[in-house]
Amino acid sequence: MNTQIFINEEHRDSVCKMGKGHETCRYLTFQPEGFTCEKGGPLQVQLDARGDTMNARGDNCDGWNHV
Repeated sequence: MNTQIFINEEHRDSVCKMGKGHETCRYLTFQPEGFTCEKGGPLQVQLDARGDTMNARGDNCDGWNHV
């Protein structure tokens, strides 16, 4: 059973800033079912370690599950 909460379009555009280059949140990920947030999740450490090698570099909120 999947308990992932998917990000709605309004939040994705206004907070995650999808498509805004370096402003785009680095924790925004995509699964076949929709966009998700990895902040506070198992991929956060790996995404943080990539640092400046990623186009998306933002850290835009406390995380989708905490909003």
